[in-house]
Amino acid sequence: MKTRFTLFLLFVAMSFTNLFGQVSVLFVDDSADEFGNAEYFYAGLEAIDYDATYYNAVDSAAGPSDLYMNNFDLVIWHTSSDGAELLFWNGIEEDNASLKSYLNGGGNLWLVGNDFFFDRYGLAPVTFSAGEFAYDYMGVTSFDVESFNDDGEVGVPMMLPDANTVIPGLNDLTWQFPTLWYADGVSLVDDATPVYRMGDADYVLADSISAAYYDNGTSKVLTYFFDITLVTDFEMLTANLLPVMSFFEGVISDNENVLQSSLNANIFPNPTASELNLEVALENASEIAISVLNVYGQVIAELMPTQQREAGKNAFQFNLDPTIANGYYFVKIKVDNKLVLKPFVLQK
Repeated sequence: MKTRFTLFLLFVAMSFTNLFGQVSVLFVDDSADEFGNAEYFYAGLEAIDYDATYYNAVDSAAGPSDLYMNNFDLVIWHTSSDGAELLFWNGIEEDNASLKSYLNGGGNLWLVGNDFFFDRYGLAPVTFSAGEFAYDYMGVTSFDVESFNDDGEVGVPMMLPDANTVIPGLNDLTWQFPTLWYADGVSLVDDATPVYRMGDADYVLADSISAAYYDNGTSKVLTYFFDITLVTDFEMLTANLLPVMSFFEGVISDNENVLQSSLNANIFPNPTASELNLEVALENASEIAISVLNVYGQVIAELMPTQQREAGKNAFQFNLDPTIANGYYFVKIKVDNKLVLKPFVLQK
């Protein structure tokens, strides 16, 4: 088993009003680590007001059944930095029939962890073909590289959102440590889309895909081939969870209230010290309202109440309240009854 990393972090559980409607979420803790990583992830969900059901697969000595998972819109399966006897592979390195049944019924999965491929297949490279779980459900054709093992024992410095990610509002990710070990780099089937790539540009494995989204026509699976709980701090964690969960809200409900990435909106400068410029291209004359959210989904500034605007490019300029602290924020743009989040950094 590979070395696991220690988290000695305290958190304060918070409860805020969620941006959208609620989906039912099952959180599966599939890690025998003793560092509280799964609890930290779960606390992040609570902080952005997602009341997930916690399932401890290790204590249960089994993953949840398909009958149980069928009660939930989304399963978040967290393997943390564990790389041995994962219940994701039934503890015996085989496909999880219950999980396949859930996905074959139209289920949605967010899989997160450093070592779930290592647990079953060992070190990279490994290729997959039709009929294998990684290929059919995750959209992965090959497990190509692994940070630390394949980069001269350096580790990946950061993760950068792919330029064409289907999930708007994702943040750059750095770690509690100088670099992250054992993150996986993969290649994808044609219909799968990259979500994160390894960075920065000087890193030897730069541009390797390390998170992906795949809709195979029945199930929808987002895979982080690294453990999101190892990011720099709790704010960075929740800043990542919020757009991911908002994305799944739209995917699961086909919610007309979630525009996702279809709205052409740009923020500049970003980062900003005080002034926020926003350009929004409207296909039709629409009602638009603009506000600022923190990483927990709280509205901290109402920039513009609902106004009627004409079709075409609309430009807005706002001076942010000087009492707002430096950090990571989202502009929430409401167009008629639809919403989109756009991230920005405040750095005075």
